[in-house]
Amino acid sequence: MLLGLLFIFFLLMENLFLPALLGPRFFYIVPVFLLTTVLYNPSSKTKVSLVLIFLLITEIFSGHPIGAMLIPFIATFTVYLIANKYLNISSNLRENMSFSGVIMSFLIIALFAYLYSFFFIISRPPYDILDSLVKFSLFFTRSIFQTIIWPLVFTLLFKYVLKNK
Repeated sequence: MLLGLLFIFFLLMENLFLPALLGPRFFYIVPVFLLTTVLYNPSSKTKVSLVLIFLLITEIFSGHPIGAMLIPFIATFTVYLIANKYLNISSNLRENMSFSGVIMSFLIIALFAYLYSFFFIISRPPYDILDSLVKFSLFFTRSIFQTIIWPLVFTLLFKYVLKNK
């Protein structure tokens, strides 16, 4: 219930409120929120299926073609599952509540947010690798603030506010 309300809040904030205040651009809030939701609890099949439904709602609400956000998300989640199998990332994200744990969680979420962005840019037509790499380097340099602030906000939100949810 709380997860659904937070999703609706961030969806409206990304697609209505922030564009009205700051102008139209990609604010990167909902994908990082959904990615953080899955990273903190990858073994929960209900949360993963709920996040996939939320992602489809986001695509419809944002005007993206169906699958434009879903395919990069599934690719990022697959990489995370493979890494989690060997490194046990999810338990480290949830259990360590110290300052170093917050920093580590933030870095992991930021890394997977950049990976999601990379897959998102690569999967957009035309499928030119060099053009996609140029677009990703532009994204990396122009949105450094967004890719730092949102993972930090969601790390604190999931680590201290939603730790039992």
